[in-house]
Formats: sequence, structure tokens, C-alpha cells
Amino acid sequence: MDELIALIVRLCALSCLSALCQLLLGPGRLRGHVRLVCGLLLLHMMVSQLSALLGVAAQAPGGAP
Repeated sequence: MDELIALIVRLCALSCLSALCQLLLGPGRLRGHVRLVCGLLLLHMMVSQLSALLGVAAQAPGGAP
């Protein structure tokens, strides 16, 4: 249960940081790229933490089973 709470806190912190970066950046051509990178970071964090929470181990291609 503690890991789930830690995951939620990290996601909230990263979401707030992402929103702050977008507000500071203002309108412009770079804003779309910043939104893309922030979205990818959020997605990566969610997938990696949930896979660790569920105990799923990622294997490299061609590795031993």
C-alpha cells in the first residue's frame, strides 16, 4: 500500500512540475515539444512503477528466459 501511495505522490509532483513548465514557457513553437516530452515522462513513470508494483520483470530480447 505504501508503494501505491508513493506512486501517486510522484505522479502528482511530476504533473505539477509539467504544468509549471508549460506555464513558464508561454505560447510558441516549443510548447508542443515540451508537452510531448512531459507526457512521455509521465507515461514512462506510470508504466515502470506499475510494472514494478505488479512484479513484472522486463527481459531483453534474445536473453535467457
